[in-house]
Amino acid sequence: MYCAASLFHSIAQTKKNKILLCHMIDWKELNNEYQLDGLVAASFEKPQAIFKHSTRCYISKTVLRKLEMEWAFSVDQLDAHFLDLIANRNISNKIATLFSVEHESPQLIVISKGVVIYHDSHQAIDLSEVNRTLDSSVV
Repeated sequence: MYCAASLFHSIAQTKKNKILLCHMIDWKELNNEYQLDGLVAASFEKPQAIFKHSTRCYISKTVLRKLEMEWAFSVDQLDAHFLDLIANRNISNKIATLFSVEHESPQLIVISKGVVIYHDSHQAIDLSEVNRTLDSSVV
């Protein structure tokens, strides 16, 4: 497990005398289009989340930090996949085509049973909504 935000910032940072700790997310790096077939197959066992991140975008870095601060999903509940868009734009394009979800960055997409059950981008990404979606869907 690693904290992707630590690539850009330390895991713990001080802000107004509070320590903000990064939750450790068990990111599975997406760096090959062929991994998408396995991701879709795995979504029939448990939901799969894809976070599309631009390493050159301040907003994307901010959203990533927020995700990692608020992440409360166990590995039994949801697999988390990390896509570096700068290095792997072709995979993002394939995701857009495969799931009929327009490319955005940053973007969180959750797939269950081969279909998208949640997607949003930028500051609209809401993990409490992801949790409600997981609770209400037949997973």
